[in-house]
Amino acid sequence: MEIAVLRLRPGQDLKQALWDWTQEHQPSAACLLSAVGSLDAVCLRLAGGDRQFQRQEPHEILSLSGTFCLDGLHLHLAIADATG
Repeated sequence: MEIAVLRLRPGQDLKQALWDWTQEHQPSAACLLSAVGSLDAVCLRLAGGDRQFQRQEPHEILSLSGTFCLDGLHLHLAIADATG
């Protein structure tokens, strides 16, 4: 088992950064165990549908986990805005 730590800089796209890491390291399978931080804007596809949730305002990451490999990413994200 190999452990990798990623640090994203302000303004970096979270999903793109994970995909770029996957392309660079080419794991047969990887899992994301934990993440902390915030996002300047969010665009999420809600589970079980095609509808998207988009907001151009800061959100705190409450939880982020998932799996990824060269076939793609499968992520679950919980966020909160200033109102909770």
